[in-house]
Amino acid sequence: MALVASQSFTRRIEVASLLILRSLETPLSYYELDATGILHAQIKGVDQTKELIREDYRMLLEFLENKKVKTLVNATGLRKINKDHHEMLEEQIRNTSLAIAVVSSSVVGNLVIKVFLSLKKPPVPIKIFSSKAKALSWLRDLEE
Repeated sequence: MALVASQSFTRRIEVASLLILRSLETPLSYYELDATGILHAQIKGVDQTKELIREDYRMLLEFLENKKVKTLVNATGLRKINKDHHEMLEEQIRNTSLAIAVVSSSVVGNLVIKVFLSLKKPPVPIKIFSSKAKALSWLRDLEE
């Protein structure tokens, strides 16, 4: 009986995490804030320029009302991160995220994220996952 209750509880948590409270589309990404406070980010497959990164950052800060959140990033559409954009993206991460779980089904996306992480220690915990379920579990288990 306890096992059934536990499975039911886990299923309710999964369903609750998919309840989207608000969403935002920027030139670089789609964002959705779920009922548990996790930000879901889907990176578009567009070239990142300094201007687009600045606009994305400005829009995201406004969307989050200058609060930091746990973030789940689907990086499948990511093709590259220019070295000179690294500091701008690092600032965005530092000011919007408590932790980041990255999921990518793309070899290129995984490689780009690994190179990005190897250039400098990230300002928040960042971990790469092969599945969305594992990534969400890791984010939920983190202390704020």
